[in-house]
Amino acid sequence: MNTDKIRQRFLDFRRRLYVDHDLSAVDDYLHPEFRSDSPLIREAGIAAYKQFVQGFYRGVPDLRPVEQFVLVEGGYLMAMTSWTATHTGPFLGREPTGKKLMFSTADR
Repeated sequence: MNTDKIRQRFLDFRRRLYVDHDLSAVDDYLHPEFRSDSPLIREAGIAAYKQFVQGFYRGVPDLRPVEQFVLVEGGYLMAMTSWTATHTGPFLGREPTGKKLMFSTADR
């Protein structure tokens, strides 16, 4: 698969998962033994990742990527993303504040 197709596949995954709230994207795109490097996800596997994502659905349901830089080199992909959301539900142990959030992530 060429780098443009890999990049587009990743962006499609992100859109389905975080914008469309389509949790089946995890099953469609991730390997069953997927493991995240995030300290917020303590267990390996897609079930733990789905649980993590559902926390976003509850706490910041309007989460959107506003800028995404996706680098593909050889067998590696690196995504640097700026996000925006509104904290309208419980999230990471905190009650909703109604505040707008802006944050960045880097994923490999």
